[in-house]
Amino acid sequence: MTTNLFDMTTNNLPIQLTSFIGREREIAEVKRLLGATRLLTLTGSGGAGKTRLALQVASQLIEQYAHGTWFVDLAPLNDSTLVPQAIASVFDLRQSADVPVIAVLTDYLRSKNLLLVLDNCEHLIVSCAQVADSLLRHCPNLSILATSREPLGIGGEFSFRVPSLLLPDSLAARIELIAQSEAIKLFNERATATHHDFKLTNQNVSTIAQICQRLDGMPLAIELAAARTRSLSVEQIVARLDDRFRLLTTGSRTAPTRQQTLREAMDWSYDLLSEQERILFRRLSVFAGGLTLQVAESICLGDGIDPREMLDLLSSLVDKSLVMLSQYDEGAEVSYRLLETIRQYAHARMDEAGESTEIRNRHLDYFLELAREAGQQLRGVNQMQWLRRFDMERDNLRAAMKWTIESNQTEKALSLAASLGRFWRMRSEFTEGRLWFERIFALTDIHQYPCACASALVAQATLVWLQTSPTNALARSYFERALAIARANGDKSNCAFALDFMGLITSMVEQDHATAGAYLEESRMLFQEIGDRWGLAQAIWHLGFVAEEREDKANALELCEQSLAIFRECGDQHPQSVLLQIIGRLLWEKGERARGIALVRQALVLAQRIDSKFEIANALYSLSKRLQDDPARTVRLLMASRGVYESIGSIKGNVFNQHLLALRAQLGDAEYASACEEGRAMTLEQAIEYALAEKTTAPSPISSSHDPKVLTPREVDVLRLVAEGLSDAQIAEKLVISVRTVNTHLSSIYSKLGVKSRSAATRYALDHNLV
Repeated sequence: MTTNLFDMTTNNLPIQLTSFIGREREIAEVKRLLGATRLLTLTGSGGAGKTRLALQVASQLIEQYAHGTWFVDLAPLNDSTLVPQAIASVFDLRQSADVPVIAVLTDYLRSKNLLLVLDNCEHLIVSCAQVADSLLRHCPNLSILATSREPLGIGGEFSFRVPSLLLPDSLAARIELIAQSEAIKLFNERATATHHDFKLTNQNVSTIAQICQRLDGMPLAIELAAARTRSLSVEQIVARLDDRFRLLTTGSRTAPTRQQTLREAMDWSYDLLSEQERILFRRLSVFAGGLTLQVAESICLGDGIDPREMLDLLSSLVDKSLVMLSQYDEGAEVSYRLLETIRQYAHARMDEAGESTEIRNRHLDYFLELAREAGQQLRGVNQMQWLRRFDMERDNLRAAMKWTIESNQTEKALSLAASLGRFWRMRSEFTEGRLWFERIFALTDIHQYPCACASALVAQATLVWLQTSPTNALARSYFERALAIARANGDKSNCAFALDFMGLITSMVEQDHATAGAYLEESRMLFQEIGDRWGLAQAIWHLGFVAEEREDKANALELCEQSLAIFRECGDQHPQSVLLQIIGRLLWEKGERARGIALVRQALVLAQRIDSKFEIANALYSLSKRLQDDPARTVRLLMASRGVYESIGSIKGNVFNQHLLALRAQLGDAEYASACEEGRAMTLEQAIEYALAEKTTAPSPISSSHDPKVLTPREVDVLRLVAEGLSDAQIAEKLVISVRTVNTHLSSIYSKLGVKSRSAATRYALDHNLV
């Protein structure tokens, strides 16, 4: 054996020609982990920035290792037996004919204190694992920092998944906060290098934020998008992101082939998968939102995937950084997701494999059955559980809805939309629901499915009626169509619901209380006949409304209390919130003012619990009318209520105008204007807190007396990320914790700082220079 050891410097790290943006937290965490282990693997999808992060850390640690930090690029290797030689060549070690390279390398490194960076291990994973294990066993002062799309999988290894760059949580966030996010900074710097006249401005920053969000904060994708600014405006770039693999093809000519286009970065990972892994990876692209193992098993099994292998295959895709753990809470089912860029790539591969129609149909059938079950569950004691489930499945439900229309599955489209109507109503998402119904009713064959059509018409009419003026003839026309179809087909349930709302509209708009009562009595009898207790409660409630319109308030109160009792029996909190407001108002008018206000406040608490913005706005409005002894407070609550109505596209806030004019005359211009501004400035949480409080002063700014030292280090991390605009899910991803843990930290932060909302916490963080 002969060796030609040169007089080494302390590193061979390649000089980077572009600046390194952000990643302060990741750098600190990687350094901390290297202090706790001798083998740390940075994992992540292609283009996540693993190599740049490893090089940045290595450059900062040169002086901490007596013999420096050394970089080995394994990407060009195709032969796994050459891994020891690639490492040895970095140190100019030469092999004699009778001594293996690994022995030469081990002998050389045995006495060295250095950090070895093994870059791009994934395509040589077994050999890299074997070499790393051997070196670490025989070289006690050696540390290894590896980058790979999956862990090496040997004893003593720590892994750190490189997250996406920090993104702004909302396109409507403050411009200064948007500009501070790592993703925006990266886009701006690379775009400026490409096109020297490029500047980040108030006019383009939101569009750039949208680009970065849609690219999942993936550094490679953002750099490729920024390179397009030499020929496209940012508006043109964002408009072309649906075809991102054709758009993002202008990487550096000197970059590795796998990093010159987004497609090649994805191809590199896909080519390393087994055939079964490829099949599952393609099929998982059908999930527009998250997924669980149970859901994946319901949709992706068969034709190449055995049920017994599903868990191992899914786990392998997680290890290979193609699927992410989205949520991991103790006692709850683990959920997974694909970054949108990766999902689009997998979907294109599914199209190429000719599997799309079959898998999308399976996805549709699963979520159609889920929606049908939820339509009933949302009316009962499991309401909160199912609301949360639907919140998590929004994107999957939208994808299923979109597919029913694209594939002309009209009956399923009608059924799915009708089942979702209750959810849209409870979440005050009237506009989205109405848009879906409009697309569905544009299909030409809806008349072939009368029962499904009647159900959809009832759901659509309800959304229209709630969002627009009670005098809107469109809602009534939908109910009339639904009633005609239901009567013709013996559909007693839809007949009952249509009659119920027609009675309400007839009484409210036409003041024809006799006809309204007849509609409602027929509705009540039908609900009794089919055994629908929930529907019966609604018919009794609306009979109470008609009684009030007739000035029979004693009967109105009795009927509403009967209805409330049945809804409590059913377990549905949404109508309970509405009825508590009505009963509270009736009691207040009867002279039981304290009890009446207490019930309306109880209604507000229920509306907040189920997160029904429409009912929150209604309760704020109702309380404003009950608190007449404080006109300034009334104005604040009215303006806060109007803001909530406007946020959900409801025109109901317009009815305040006459009331506000009277209050203006009562207060005077200056005090009225001040109260209006204070009401408009309230967050939803502040408005609710203000309405529930006994005090009558406007909410005051967050106290600066709270000491940030009372927060734990982890709480400070969470608070900083909140202030930077990250959502709970993004914070969980960034800090490698669960969403539930984030929520726990936020509750503690709010309690310690004396705040009630994210905006208030953000203001605190800014005031104390935490961001």
